[in-house]
Amino acid sequence: MNQLGTATYDEHIQKYCENVPADYICYDFYLYSINVTKHYENLRVVADACRNTGRSMWIVLQVNSNKPAEWMSENNLRFQAYTSMAFGAENIIWACYTAGWWHNQVLDGEGNKTEQYDKLKKINAEIRTLADEYMKYRRVSTHFVGFEGHPHMAAVQQEAVPSLSTGVFFDVKADNGAPLVVGEMVNRNADGSVALMFCAADDPHETDPKEYNITFRAPDRCVRALGGDGYKTVTDLGGGVYAVAVKSNEGVLIMAR
Repeated sequence: MNQLGTATYDEHIQKYCENVPADYICYDFYLYSINVTKHYENLRVVADACRNTGRSMWIVLQVNSNKPAEWMSENNLRFQAYTSMAFGAENIIWACYTAGWWHNQVLDGEGNKTEQYDKLKKINAEIRTLADEYMKYRRVSTHFVGFEGHPHMAAVQQEAVPSLSTGVFFDVKADNGAPLVVGEMVNRNADGSVALMFCAADDPHETDPKEYNITFRAPDRCVRALGGDGYKTVTDLGGGVYAVAVKSNEGVLIMAR
C-alpha cells in the first residue's frame, strides 16, 4: 500500500486507476494461503474499480499449495474461478509454478505432470464451456445471498441479503439457505438480455459438499442455465418459481431474455 502513499487497499486501487492508464487491472490473490473473507473484499474493491473506470478485471489464482501435505482439489479451483467470475473476471490466470515455489505444483521437479495437471485441465474446460455466453455480458454488481452473519463476511464492506431481486429475477436464493455469490450482468450489446453468474459458495474448503437448488422467479422471461458441463435443466416448480440444481462450488450462468 505504501508505494502510492495510501492507507487502505481500496484507496490503493483508486490511486492505481488514477496513475496507471491501462485498460485492465490484473492482480494475484492466493485464497488458500490467505482467507475467504479477504478474497471477497479484494474482489469487491477491484471489480468495482474496473466497472467504474471501464477496465477489464484479470485475476491470478492459486493451483499449488503452501503446505506439503495439502493439494488443491478440483472444488478449491472451482471456488476461486467461479467467485471471480461472479465479480466479472474476464481473464483467469493460474499461478501454476513448477518446483521451487510452494508445493504440489502442476509439474514436479523433473518436469512430470502431477495430479494438479488433470484437475486444472478439467476446470479450464468448464470455464471454456461457459466462456462464449459469459463474455456476452458485463458485470453490474455482485451480491452475497444467504451470507447473513456468516464468518466469511467479517472483512467485507457490503451487506448480505437473504434473497435477491433485480427487477428481472426475483426471490433468488438457495432452497437450503446455502450462501451464493451472485454477479448481476447485462448484455454488452444492450439487447435487453440479462444474466446472473452464480458461485455455489457454501463449501470453499470442501469439508461437506452438498447438492441443492437455486430457486427464483423470472416473470414473462425465457430463461436458460449454463454450467461447466453444458446447459442445465431449468425446472418449473409452479407458481412462477424455477429451480436449477447445483453442487457446492459449482458455477452457473442463468440468462433471461
